Amino acid sequence: MSQILYHVERKGNLLAILPVKRVCSQPVNKPWWKRLFRRWFGDPVRIASKTRYQGSVTPSALNTETDIINLPNQSDDYIVEGQVSLQNMASGDSVELKVYIAVDGTNQVLSDKLTFTDAQDIPVVRVVAHTLLYNAKFRVTVNQTAGTLRAFPYSFLVQVMEVI
Repeated sequence: MSQILYHVERKGNLLAILPVKRVCSQPVNKPWWKRLFRRWFGDPVRIASKTRYQGSVTPSALNTETDIINLPNQSDDYIVEGQVSLQNMASGDSVELKVYIAVDGTNQVLSDKLTFTDAQDIPVVRVVAHTLLYNAKFRVTVNQTAGTLRAFPYSFLVQVMEVI
């Protein structure tokens, strides 16, 4: 068991509690540069796990919203990003991609909506990286509103963070 004596001094409008004497052989604090780094930037994080989601989804009927990815709560805050391919679209097709996020941790609310018609010159749609709280319940859907039902290939990467 270690014992430390402390000294209180005033620094501007704050009180600083500083170690004066150590009564054990272990260091009192982390090096000054680590303390400063954490004070400026917060706790460093790293990726604890990553999960890949890849496949293809075909809506069952026109005007039916179909999940591409629907994430439950994660073990910690996380980053998610991905791509959806519209390469199979043809003239007369119309598609909506929607992104939902449960900001309050319970109710998924529309965050983004993109509409595409006819064949696409650049068919890959990037869902930009979202950094979310562990309970944000991220969801992406596709809704084909016109044309012949098509398959929509997708790939997503979910990276769960942890404090180090």
